[in-house]
Amino acid sequence: MREQLAKGLTNAIAHAGSDAARADGLLDELLRWAANHLQDGKAQLIAFHGCVAAFAAGLEHGLVRVHAVQSAAGLVPGLPRDDEARRLARMLLELVLKCLDRGAGPAQAALDAAGQVLCACKAHFGAEQRPESPADRD
Repeated sequence: MREQLAKGLTNAIAHAGSDAARADGLLDELLRWAANHLQDGKAQLIAFHGCVAAFAAGLEHGLVRVHAVQSAAGLVPGLPRDDEARRLARMLLELVLKCLDRGAGPAQAALDAAGQVLCACKAHFGAEQRPESPADRD
């Protein structure tokens, strides 16, 4: 039951639109739930998905939610080493790199640092995870 509620939070985050306060509140709730289930890889994956959804939805509305990337990077060690987790991690990293290439304004430095932390987590998934580190682009 809790897992279904957490997935519902992820969907709500993805559809929060430009309401950053609502999306951030929902993401915080999802991350609190995941923190109470640290040994549950599925819970960590759902929270990671929420972070990806928050970052992607923010970009659609011109918002750079660096904290979503930072939170996602912190969840990587607890993620299962499966195709879904690998796909989501790759998707997030690609979104971060595209955002950095376009320019993230005042969030550029923080997003670059968060992207580097995410890249450093590549060992969790194996060598194929990292298309390019933010630092490698310079």
